Amino acid sequence: MRPAEFSEESVIQAGVALAAAGRNVTGFALRKEVGGGNASRLKQIWDAHVASKASKQSPEELELPVEVADEVFAASQSLTELVTKLAQRLNHTAVRVAERRAAEVERVAAEGRAQADQELADASQAVEALENALDQAQGQIKDLEEKLARTQAASQAQAVEIAQLQERLAASQAATQLQNEAHLENRKKSGAEVQRLAERVSGLKAERDEARKEAVAAREEAAQLRGRVEALQGLVKK
Repeated sequence: MRPAEFSEESVIQAGVALAAAGRNVTGFALRKEVGGGNASRLKQIWDAHVASKASKQSPEELELPVEVADEVFAASQSLTELVTKLAQRLNHTAVRVAERRAAEVERVAAEGRAQADQELADASQAVEALENALDQAQGQIKDLEEKLARTQAASQAQAVEIAQLQERLAASQAATQLQNEAHLENRKKSGAEVQRLAERVSGLKAERDEARKEAVAAREEAAQLRGRVEALQGLVKK
């Protein structure tokens, strides 16, 4: 059998020292005091020592005088009242701390709700502004598309008129060529008519070119507006 690492005397001395210091004599306290050993074994040694000591005491040694007993009873009553008051004070303090923490949590929650409501209102205003901008851009695109359609129609009409005038010009030039030798006066008149028609053709060509430029500008502006509309639609969806 493995011998005990610490003698019973050393364990009892450690228990006496602990009791003298007003500490509870437990197995772990004895183990710490002696520097090692099995806590259960150390406690068994101490309990055996206490039981043996109590059995050796005479009845006179075990009985307390009446005065001492009264003092002990009064002290226990005072200690009970003191513990009760301390427990009440601790409970009251705990309740106040809990109420203060609850109030702080409620305040933080209220601030969070207010901030969330403000952010929601700001987001709603931003969405409304984007929707208004989108409606305006779509209206501008519609106007530009109508303007482009009118410009294209006018350009086509001018092209038809130019073709007709060119045909008339060609006919006038042919007639002028045939009558050139016999009818000098008529040739002059035809020349004037040819000149007038040529100027008219030049003017119509210039108008046609201008109409084409306006159509190109309208297409570019419509494309830019479509890009803005797509960007706004992307923002609204977000």
